Amino acid sequence: SINGLLFILLEIALFVLRERENNMNRFITVNGRKYAAKPFTFNVVCEIEENGVSLSEMTKKPMSMVRAYVALCLNGDKDKAGEEIEAHVKAGGDFNDIYKVMGEEMNDSDFFQALNKKTAEENPEMEDQETKKK
Repeated sequence: SINGLLFILLEIALFVLRERENNMNRFITVNGRKYAAKPFTFNVVCEIEENGVSLSEMTKKPMSMVRAYVALCLNGDKDKAGEEIEAHVKAGGDFNDIYKVMGEEMNDSDFFQALNKKTAEENPEMEDQETKKK
């Protein structure tokens, strides 16, 4: 019947919307606890810098970057973030999940992408070096 078909289509549409919403709400797990991931907005980047890591230092200070990002996910408490990360590692955890989520948030960030594009346009030699690495 037409009502049955409409019901099925409505259920499919709701399922797709729920899946899309679930994929947009990322989480990091630290020491067995889930925290909502923060998107890389201008304010988040500034807060990371206030926690001691500039964007240019991200790869040079990976531990500090992870702590700064986790601190934001824990409402800004970098000491608590450090304690949670330390307990996480002592319990056998690693940073792979956190790195993955951070990367996804950076990739989905309009601000971060625009910033990278502007940097590449201003410094074409950096883009050439990145191309050579691949």
